[in-house]
Amino acid sequence: METVPQHCIDRFRQKFGQYPSIIELEYDSIENFDKLTSRSYTIWHKSVFRDKGIEFIEKYIEYDATGIHFFYEKIGENKLKLFILTTTDRQSVAEFTINNLIKAKNGNNKQRTSRENE
Repeated sequence: METVPQHCIDRFRQKFGQYPSIIELEYDSIENFDKLTSRSYTIWHKSVFRDKGIEFIEKYIEYDATGIHFFYEKIGENKLKLFILTTTDRQSVAEFTINNLIKAKNGNNKQRTSRENE
């Protein structure tokens, strides 16, 4: 899938009375994303059962009740195609969230590198 499913867009529009602005990015740390959204509300998901248990393939999450939702599709072992759906007045919060994701990923990379060098 290359876009946000229509039912997610419809849900967003029902809740906020407007179509979402969408920011798209690839993110290569499912672990960091799961930490960021651990207290968020999962609205919908598509999953498969594998040897290790249930694995989420797609997920639609209410991150911020005031206008930020995430939809992601898993596109690799530890990689997500991430769509941030936001109201136009929450754009700066969405950008702040992206910066936090990048910082979390870079922080983990630095920790991993320092452990490897020991």
